[in-house]
Amino acid sequence: KITLNYFDILLKPQQNLKAEVSFDVMNKDSSSLDQLYLTLYHEFSVQDILVENEKVNFEQSGDQVRVSLNRKLKPRDKIRLSFHYEGLESNLYFGNHQALYLPDYFPWLPSPMNQPAFDLVTKQNSLHRIPHNLGQEKEYKLRIDSNQKIYTNLDQINQNQWSGTSSSGISLMSGMLQDTKLTDFQLVYP
Repeated sequence: KITLNYFDILLKPQQNLKAEVSFDVMNKDSSSLDQLYLTLYHEFSVQDILVENEKVNFEQSGDQVRVSLNRKLKPRDKIRLSFHYEGLESNLYFGNHQALYLPDYFPWLPSPMNQPAFDLVTKQNSLHRIPHNLGQEKEYKLRIDSNQKIYTNLDQINQNQWSGTSSSGISLMSGMLQDTKLTDFQLVYP
């Protein structure tokens, strides 16, 4: 079992979404690990993965990414991983220069849950989303290289920069949207 925290995210929405994502991984298991299994939506193509700034081997199959570590990760030890990936041309979720729709439950960031983004979970063989927000408080720093107005559940700290903690992950939206300020929250709508 592993936990992820201290995400540093750079997104470049172009023809498709390019992402550079770094985060800490802690081994919560009682034995050492020589590989990690993470989930990332299959429409993202992982370009490379670094462990402590050193490239490592990985295998991407469907929504699963297996990362071969360059040294054993002992119990309670932490390492820093960096993922570089791009893609996403789904009808449900998108990230490009025109619009972003990346909800918190969708594995657009690497997730420690070793489950697909969607699965057949009923007797009627209906396709359902598998939520990937684990309810654990995490810290995030987010930068987006975009001229669009971005809506997110993180606090804006500078132009195109957000930061904060969340137990539900990060949701991002941009595009042909409007907003209205209400007393305690902001309402965003098409």
